[in-house]
Amino acid sequence: MATFPRTFKENGESLISNMAELVLVDQYFRFEREEIKSFNQLKKVLKEYPIYTQFLEGIYGIGHTMAGVIISEIDIHKAKYASSIWAYAGLDVVNGKGRSRKQEHLVEVEYTDRDGNKQMKKGITFNPFLKTKLIGVLGSSFVKQSAEKCPYRLIYDNYKNRLRNHPDHKDKSKGHTHNMAVRYMVKMFLIDLYKVWREIEGLEVYPPYSEAKLGLKHQYREAIIPKTTKKIKRISKKETTTLRK
Repeated sequence: MATFPRTFKENGESLISNMAELVLVDQYFRFEREEIKSFNQLKKVLKEYPIYTQFLEGIYGIGHTMAGVIISEIDIHKAKYASSIWAYAGLDVVNGKGRSRKQEHLVEVEYTDRDGNKQMKKGITFNPFLKTKLIGVLGSSFVKQSAEKCPYRLIYDNYKNRLRNHPDHKDKSKGHTHNMAVRYMVKMFLIDLYKVWREIEGLEVYPPYSEAKLGLKHQYREAIIPKTTKKIKRISKKETTTLRK
């Protein structure tokens, strides 16, 4: 293992011209090694979670880091419906518009000030970190996959085509229709995640609103889940408690 030099002979013509730059380069490689080590540890941890081994691991576009975000941020025991996950991730609809940080989407929330007194303020109702990861990272990753390998890319393509040919959306920009298609695609993925995860945990699974109330059943779900899941093995309450600690 090389020893880090105590002194450095400055040379303005070399790639690293002074001691400060040498220290920064050394720190970069140290952090890179630690990052690789952390990712390798994450891979081992994920293997302990059935939702990863039976579903997430088999989906093109979902890496170890994204799987870790999904498992750590979503409590499937609290998500009675697939729409519960949508709302928590800020993907639900309010007055015909997608939920955001706009004034009309804020609600009164209680908080404790520095003096220990209960106060009220306007705040968001969703997890902004999860929303950013699902739309900005997972959505972008799905779009980069081929439709032959990733069924969610096919969902994106089909929905975007529907928007382009729908009279109510013909005047929308390409960027707008792209964002709408990504949002829809991620929401469809969350329906599948909800169904498989709840079944693994032995929890009751409720059909999405479009099926239960409107009688609309998306045929793609029948094709996606068998391809991306291994045989579902339900875990006991004791195993669930251990994994959630």
